[in-house]
Amino acid sequence: MVHMAASHSLVPARSAPALPPEMISNIMFYLADHPATVRSANLTSKLWHSAAQRWIFHLVRIRPYTLDKFDQLLTTAPVVGFWIRYLEVYAFRAVAEHPNEEPRQHGLDLLYAKWEQFGRVVLSGRLRNLIKLVFCECVFPMQARLGPEKGLAMLRMFEDFKIFDKPMILYVEDIEIDVQCFKAIAFSIPDLRTLHVVDVYFSDPDSVSIEDDDEETVWARYSNEPVPTDGIYRMSLGNLYDIRDWLPPLQITGLRELEVDSIHIQLNEENNYDSDTAYLLTHLGRSLKILRLGLSAYNAAYEYDIDLSDLTSLHTLELRPVTHPALPTLLTQIAKDHIPTLHTLEFPLDFTTLDAFKPEDYHHLIEPLGNFDPTYFKTVRFTYRGPLKVEDVQRRVWEMFGHDDTIYVQFRVVKVDKRYPFGTSYGKTRHIMKGLEKWRARVGPASGTKPTKSVALPF
Repeated sequence: MVHMAASHSLVPARSAPALPPEMISNIMFYLADHPATVRSANLTSKLWHSAAQRWIFHLVRIRPYTLDKFDQLLTTAPVVGFWIRYLEVYAFRAVAEHPNEEPRQHGLDLLYAKWEQFGRVVLSGRLRNLIKLVFCECVFPMQARLGPEKGLAMLRMFEDFKIFDKPMILYVEDIEIDVQCFKAIAFSIPDLRTLHVVDVYFSDPDSVSIEDDDEETVWARYSNEPVPTDGIYRMSLGNLYDIRDWLPPLQITGLRELEVDSIHIQLNEENNYDSDTAYLLTHLGRSLKILRLGLSAYNAAYEYDIDLSDLTSLHTLELRPVTHPALPTLLTQIAKDHIPTLHTLEFPLDFTTLDAFKPEDYHHLIEPLGNFDPTYFKTVRFTYRGPLKVEDVQRRVWEMFGHDDTIYVQFRVVKVDKRYPFGTSYGKTRHIMKGLEKWRARVGPASGTKPTKSVALPF
């Protein structure tokens, strides 16, 4: 039994001293990449809650069925619009009733209504601090299906991307869109600095019929070369399909960094590149400093060649995969070009365990690397992902190249977190979920758990 008198002898606990708000803000800055920790800090106290709020809304992802809530949030708490820096737009698309069936007109009308609502919410001027915009797994209604009136309205809506006047990053991944609409989005942004285009299906630009004079005037702005912005500095492309339709030469010429995940640099029977590759390489300018190229599948029937002699500012070149049979030929050609600014070659390593390292995969690099002029060429950098220690990988690379007297360069090994700069934060999550779905389909639901039921959404 506890006596009431005992309560008077208890010593009152002292509250822990509060940290200065400036220190809490600095702590939150370093925790920004850990959402779970930020959410926990948000529940700590009023002081931590105030500092954590801006980081909770630092990145916002919206889907068609969350657009109403997002609109309501911006209306009831306008300050959230100033906190949002990254916005991901995900899964805006019409779904057919059957897998091999085209979406019906009703579904397209609903999709158009959602994009119209997107314009009213996102392009209303409430997200003035936005610096990164992502469209992932989205379908933009094709102008030919919408008709002239709705097609023109959507095009004019996309012109409102001009309100984002800060240096912007634009990601588009796995989308379907008209060429004119894509130009309206990308080149209406006044200060677009970084553009990533991956798995984009562009509809036929000639599929739209225009009758009204006013519509002809509007469409003409995106039928020809758009007025260039201050210049895209960095660009990543999954491939070069339809690049001539949507990317003007002036935007290529001003690039500082370019990565192409799959490029065809083999010559055809007429000793020329294919039209898309020729278009890109012809317009690369002297501002380009970093070039990363993923070579397409090898074809022994064609000759491989690349001319980078006009890129007088190029200092870093990456070619992948390192096992590509045409790589020695290309390196020999690049060495003959004598690009005086080129001081670094970069090769991604494609193994995650030391036992998977095969020296014979790298023997073909020794002779062409010895052809580079050591007065300007200084470094060969190998990058890798995975759990291996840098010291272990560096030891293997040194055993392979370090004792060769014909190579006068420094070999470096760098561990990277992400292989490709394109792809959203949804990319990793999406692949994980697909893997879980395959695993569940193979082994069945776990014992004692309720099977999940998939529901088809209307978008």
